[in-house]
Amino acid sequence: MKEKILEIWKTLTSKKMTIRRKMLILVLACSVISILILSAIMLHGMLAIRAEAIETCQEIGELAAERSSQMLRDEKYAHLVSLAYEEADNINYELGEIKSCVEMLQRSMTRIVERPWEYSPRQIAEPKRGDGGKYMAWVFYSPLLLERQAVQEEIGLTANLQDLMIEVAELIGEGESATPYVATASGFIIEADNQLPAWCFPNNSATEPATFNFMEREWFRRGRTEGKLFFTDPYFGARDGGLAISCAAPYYRNGNFAGVVGVGAALTVVSRLILDFDMGESSFCFVMDERGRILFSQKETGELAVDRTLTADLRKNKNKALSLAAKKMIENTEGVLPVKIEGSDYYMAFSPIKNTNWRFVAAVDASSVTELLNSNRALIQKATYDEIGDIDQKIRLAIFFMFLAVIIIVLAASGAGWSMSEKFAEPILELSDNVREISSGKFDKKISIKTGDEIEHLASCFNAMTDELQTYMKNLTAVTAEREKIATELNVAKDIQRGMLPHDFDFGRSDFEIFATMNAAKEVGGDFYDFYLLDENHLAITVADVSGKGIPASLFMVISKTVLK
Repeated sequence: MKEKILEIWKTLTSKKMTIRRKMLILVLACSVISILILSAIMLHGMLAIRAEAIETCQEIGELAAERSSQMLRDEKYAHLVSLAYEEADNINYELGEIKSCVEMLQRSMTRIVERPWEYSPRQIAEPKRGDGGKYMAWVFYSPLLLERQAVQEEIGLTANLQDLMIEVAELIGEGESATPYVATASGFIIEADNQLPAWCFPNNSATEPATFNFMEREWFRRGRTEGKLFFTDPYFGARDGGLAISCAAPYYRNGNFAGVVGVGAALTVVSRLILDFDMGESSFCFVMDERGRILFSQKETGELAVDRTLTADLRKNKNKALSLAAKKMIENTEGVLPVKIEGSDYYMAFSPIKNTNWRFVAAVDASSVTELLNSNRALIQKATYDEIGDIDQKIRLAIFFMFLAVIIIVLAASGAGWSMSEKFAEPILELSDNVREISSGKFDKKISIKTGDEIEHLASCFNAMTDELQTYMKNLTAVTAEREKIATELNVAKDIQRGMLPHDFDFGRSDFEIFATMNAAKEVGGDFYDFYLLDENHLAITVADVSGKGIPASLFMVISKTVLK
């Protein structure tokens, strides 16, 4: 193999342009040019594919990052809404227990006033200083009631509700301070609790309980006018100064308004749920009513802290983004809103507390969502760049193998070109050797080449040429012999013709001298001369030029000379 490569190299570097070298150069040039063109096309295609693949991977990566980020954002939003809904549902459940107790009180009181014959009058205590420590029911009077004796019978009938009221107070009171009550249109109110209200004995000197003008309370006025169960606006209770609410419902006797039953409950459970709610650092929650007032909040200061006067409307906040968000939260049932609070970006997820038409709002720092999205984008971009690097490496490897294949193909083409040049040059060299022998005179030499192509035809032509040369040489030999014979005869004729001309120029005379010669254009000719004495005083000289040359002229010359003689 090494020797063959060296032989090919010597042939390529040789200055002598042999057919083998030309053939080898031609095959290699065609192969290399074709391979280079094909390689250039393939390389261009690979680079185009690489660029397209990289661009496609980047586009897919960006699209995947965008879509996954959107999915994560939507999932985060859904999670926030779910948390808000769950916490709102917990608060709603607590308020729902109060609502259920009020409905139960309403049904019982309605039955008492519509079917009084089924109940016996019962005694109920009036409040005394020192009462408390256990759940019991008391009767209080309105300052508008002038004749207390006139309502004693109704009090005795209404007192049948006290056991249920105490039971409700004990049930709700396990979690928070709750005061069930039934307030009548006739001017008295029965309450159940484990301690007397602070207004009952406003000072230490009082011996009689104070009256309670309940008819001016919101829950009584609304019960008279609305005709259905409702929750009052929150208020700060007199017992502990905490936020409280009343759930009340009217009851009727013979279709006429008879009074209001309800439960006044401190919202310590709601407050505890709010304070215990935890979504991580930089997150907080609050409860807002339909009037834009913040009722509960984990924020102790700032725009979203609780206003003790319960007059601040979040919809009128100086922070335009926050006020707009408050309006949207009141107008819509649930969702997520981006808001800037005190210079920081937040996402607010809100959900309704159905029993009260409040909104539970959970605010999470937007940076936590952004960090999650950025982390997801970075992860996808890393995967994209890894994939691009893998594609790039594979394409580079393919280009390397392509160039390796080009080298192998060039080497193979060199071998094939050498083999082809050998096969092509061999009959030509054989033909050259045979022609050299023929040129040396071996006209009987026959060239035997069986290639089936023009070289075989050329060999046949050389064979035909040698046959013709042999025939020509035979004819040429014969003609040459004949010409030599004719030339010999012509030389004889020339000698005869010259012999017929006078050569003796001595007449023995002193008065003249004569000399003549004749040179024919050919071997023989028609020119002649002659001279002779006619007498002692007269010399005849003959000079003739026969028209024409050659043998006919010479024959005519002989005849003419003889006749003249």
